[in-house]
Amino acid sequence: MKLLVNVSSLAPPLTGIGHSTKQLLIQLLMNPDVSVGIQDIKGFDVFGVYDRDELISWLEKGKKEEKADNYSADANVKKIRLLRSVLSFLKPYIKKIPYARALKNVLMRRKSEHVLERYNDYIYWEPNYVMQEFSGKSLATIHDLSHVYYPEYHPRERIEELNSGLDITLNHADRLIAVSEFTRLQILDCWQPSQPVDIVSPAVDESFYNVDVQKQAEVKEKYSLPSDYILSVATMEPRKNFVGLLKAYASLPDAIRKRFPLLLVGSRGWLTDETEAVLASLVKSGEVRYLGYIAQEDMPALYQGATLMPYVSFYEGYGMPIAEAMAAATAVVASDCSSMPEVAGGCAELVDPTNIESIRDGLHRMLTDDELRQQKAEAGHRRAQEWSWEASAKRLLASMAAISS
Repeated sequence: MKLLVNVSSLAPPLTGIGHSTKQLLIQLLMNPDVSVGIQDIKGFDVFGVYDRDELISWLEKGKKEEKADNYSADANVKKIRLLRSVLSFLKPYIKKIPYARALKNVLMRRKSEHVLERYNDYIYWEPNYVMQEFSGKSLATIHDLSHVYYPEYHPRERIEELNSGLDITLNHADRLIAVSEFTRLQILDCWQPSQPVDIVSPAVDESFYNVDVQKQAEVKEKYSLPSDYILSVATMEPRKNFVGLLKAYASLPDAIRKRFPLLLVGSRGWLTDETEAVLASLVKSGEVRYLGYIAQEDMPALYQGATLMPYVSFYEGYGMPIAEAMAAATAVVASDCSSMPEVAGGCAELVDPTNIESIRDGLHRMLTDDELRQQKAEAGHRRAQEWSWEASAKRLLASMAAISS
């Protein structure tokens, strides 16, 4: 079996899709129990094609990148690295340019056309919804259908892009991948696709399960963390319900807010005006701190040091922060809708994200009942032991094998 993977989502800073793609590729490339039977893997993005060795050097932590691009000399490789770094820095500003996403997609389609023609004997895996047109066998991962069910949470340009791009995916993919049973059922209900829909759920990196004492101390000092804090991890966008969380937190008794400040971690996304307005006064009072994007290597210690992790999103295809907090043995307050109860598996305090009082009561219960909080944390940690990226990669390979025969 030979695989061709769109690695565009690996461009930093990594989103949840980027982290998932990275972890699955690590298994496919470097775990001999998974990669047996894989003859070759190539990645591609708007910059070019990457062979197996380059993908490994890209993904392997701490290893020097040694680019061996079939299309480029060393000088060109350095230019690509530099350009990728510059674009990563400019990414927040580029997002604000009208139709920047549409232009990026046009460039991607033009670049990938010749690549996909050249490797049409490979199985093409698209990890991020929208496939490029391909004459060979292929499959695509669909992470959620929020743009269909909650279009008000997205910029208009994003909705247009997804609707147009997913038409190509549905017309070309031999199989579809959902990240949860909830998402699988929504795909079947919304699109009635002709192709099978398999489930490949994400897992959690091993670093979340056990954080050494020295790393915890380093992260605590680096971010000036208090002894007790509430941790929220999500991109700042309307769907994540920051407004609801902030209002619920602000309605907690003064003594609780003083003891448990709220730390917000995640990049600024889109349509944030209302969130920023509510956030401003809480930040000024010192009750809330916005830390922004945090390096992935620091996240396990940040989770493990938290007293509680609320995730009260309106809608999720999976809900990765819930899984990460559970792996880190941190108690969770989660929404009672979409995929979140499925991920939590009875190990989180569930609340109604549309009801500020419900969110407040859930936070209050978990922050004042030490025994309940500990029970939830321990149950979540046990549940998290059931997940592994190796098992997820094997399920992905099974889907690929089903279309290769």
